[in-house]
Amino acid sequence: MESTGNEIHKLLSRGNFKQASQLVGKLSGQYPSASYPKVLAQYVKFRQNKQKYDYLSGLEPLIKAKSPPSDARTLSLLHTFLLELGRFDEVLNVYGAAMQKYPNFETGSNWFVRAIEDMNLRHMAQSSFQLRRLSNDPRALQFWNAMATVALTKIHGKSLSGRERELNATLSFKAISSLAPFQSDQETIVFCHVCEQFDNKSREIVDVLLPTFLKGGKDFSVDLYLKNFLIKHLEILNDHENLFKCCKLLTEYLDDFEILCHLVKSAKALDIPKEEVREHLKVRDSRNHRLAHLELDVIYSQSISNEALHFYLERYHDKPCCVPDLSFYRERIPEGLIESGMKQFSGSLIHECNAIKLSQVTDPELFLELFKKHKHTLREKPKTDYSPCSCFILKIVESLINDKNLNLSNVMTSVLILESYQNEDPHNFDTRIWLVVLYNYLGCPTIAYNHYKELHVKNLQNDTLDHILAARFSTLLPLKDHPFAEQLSGGDRVYESMASLPQFIRISFERKSYSKILGMLELNDKLNRSSTRWSKIGEQLQHTRLFNDKRSELLAKLHESWRLLCLYNVNASGTNCVESLRLSDNRDFAVLGSLRDSCTTVTGYMNQDDKAILAGCLREMMLELFSMGERDPIVDKILALGNFTNSMTATEEWAFETIRLLYEHSPDQDQAYLAEQIEAMPKLGSQGWLLTHDYNCQLATLKTLDNLKRIKNQQCKKLVKAKLRDLRDSCQDVFQRYIAEISSCKPNTELLKTLGYADFEHQIARGVLTVLKSSCNL
Repeated sequence: MESTGNEIHKLLSRGNFKQASQLVGKLSGQYPSASYPKVLAQYVKFRQNKQKYDYLSGLEPLIKAKSPPSDARTLSLLHTFLLELGRFDEVLNVYGAAMQKYPNFETGSNWFVRAIEDMNLRHMAQSSFQLRRLSNDPRALQFWNAMATVALTKIHGKSLSGRERELNATLSFKAISSLAPFQSDQETIVFCHVCEQFDNKSREIVDVLLPTFLKGGKDFSVDLYLKNFLIKHLEILNDHENLFKCCKLLTEYLDDFEILCHLVKSAKALDIPKEEVREHLKVRDSRNHRLAHLELDVIYSQSISNEALHFYLERYHDKPCCVPDLSFYRERIPEGLIESGMKQFSGSLIHECNAIKLSQVTDPELFLELFKKHKHTLREKPKTDYSPCSCFILKIVESLINDKNLNLSNVMTSVLILESYQNEDPHNFDTRIWLVVLYNYLGCPTIAYNHYKELHVKNLQNDTLDHILAARFSTLLPLKDHPFAEQLSGGDRVYESMASLPQFIRISFERKSYSKILGMLELNDKLNRSSTRWSKIGEQLQHTRLFNDKRSELLAKLHESWRLLCLYNVNASGTNCVESLRLSDNRDFAVLGSLRDSCTTVTGYMNQDDKAILAGCLREMMLELFSMGERDPIVDKILALGNFTNSMTATEEWAFETIRLLYEHSPDQDQAYLAEQIEAMPKLGSQGWLLTHDYNCQLATLKTLDNLKRIKNQQCKKLVKAKLRDLRDSCQDVFQRYIAEISSCKPNTELLKTLGYADFEHQIARGVLTVLKSSCNL
């Protein structure tokens, strides 16, 4: 049966429905009473004609039979089937029904694992509850169930009613409390999590943890999770006496700023003299302990004194930590005190950088002088280190390319400054990031890529940093066989590796490593709903349209990922259908530094919100559905939710609305409405990334419309061809005009000379020419 089933699935993937139907008929004859052939027969009918398949008369009677399917193979097929039908709230109910009729550990275990894979925390809790009575280790399963319930409350709490939340918490607390005394720190961590589901169980947490912490001793070791629980709940209980004792003890083992802050706060509540607390803080001379003197002033005096600030600056005025530390306390530090405090110490390079950042000076002349003063350090530092001199360089660049001063000459000058500086400081991350940004802004993505690859972005960094290069790449980088394609596939492996994350979560349950589970579940959710991931999916599909490449594999990947995204959102919301889709924005814009807020025009190419990113995927699905003459109820529902165009360019909005018009109107209707939309095609941007983007976005849209056989209206067909011809005819002129503008533009040679840099021949025009050649051949 298994080999025949596999053969049928292969036939379905190749679209050979007739042979698949014949094989499933033979299988049904061989096993007339088995569930698997019956469900597989329905699945073949569904795949043969999804639009006409009747779930109510076809699959539902099999699921709701007196003896529902219960073997692992059939349940797995039902899961796939229901997922493709879009019945997301039902995909795991078949496991629950099987367990109710034929309870056994294997089915329950499969149910639990499927729940983890689907990120269905409600079913994780239900399946682990059922497994308790079938397991050889019911104690462990009690903790599994409690941890699953905690995850449901903390991660998908909005899906629960107040009554459900209260009932789950009460049952978990009763079950776990009965297992005391706990046999490990991991069991105690679960107990603390369970208690946190209530508003009034802080005392129970403290009663379990406090005796161990107060005992201390030579063999005492600190579990950081338990330490956090204890401090948090002692504070909730206002038990300042024990909080002070615990914090005092913990300072002997840990150099932890949070502990020191709680030590100071509890001391204040106990009316312990400030000087006595200061002596406690001197138990160790570290960054955290010196910084705690500032916290001491804030708690006892509501303002930071010159003495406390001097004590901190004495050691850390020329350390990288100085800026974030003092920025945290800026509102509590009297005006001018930081500036006067910094002047008391020597002007080393890092000291000067810290002083600039803390003073928020904007005078470019000062940055010039400081750079010239410290430029010699670039020759003296180890080659693989990167220099704080980049601080001064980026401040100078910011003065040139901020939204008020932005022009082509200033951007060109900034590129020359950054390129010259990068030659002296080749491993500097901050300046190279801005070379990537500026080259992309200018429409030179191939040069931007050469810099981006030097950043050696890998693993999870792909999810947080790739947007700097990958945003709108299908239209900004119209090159088919560029190495960036390999870079993208490398980034995609991060998301492909997610398939193993549920396995690690399962192993954590089996090995009783409960403290890691919440974090892994949250990571799994963030990566599945990652905005960078979904942006790449839409961009890759548009890229294939631009080159008339095969799309079947990418479309299959889109559909599979889309179903899972819908599934995760349904599970998170607790609804029985897709009401909205939320992405997880993991993009790290902090790498742009202070320029992020003042230079928004040059970073505009990466400005895409969740709806615009989802629209890129909807666009590709609508095109596929239109070409097949089909509609998708989930796509229809998502389209009806609201405006997708807030962060789109004018051309992106035009392309999306054009394809939406196609999809929402039957091809049998008069398509004159489409001609009006095509006529409204926006003018091309005149320079930079917007020129390249507009041209290739319009080209991809018109080429797609020209290839769609279901567009019957002759006026539309002629108009598309005319627009396509005019666009292609304009390619040389619009790009050469921009290249001529670049060639005639002069950088600020005086500024370059002041910095000690020569006015060398830049590669900007050549970078645009590379894009021109590719675009004109499409």
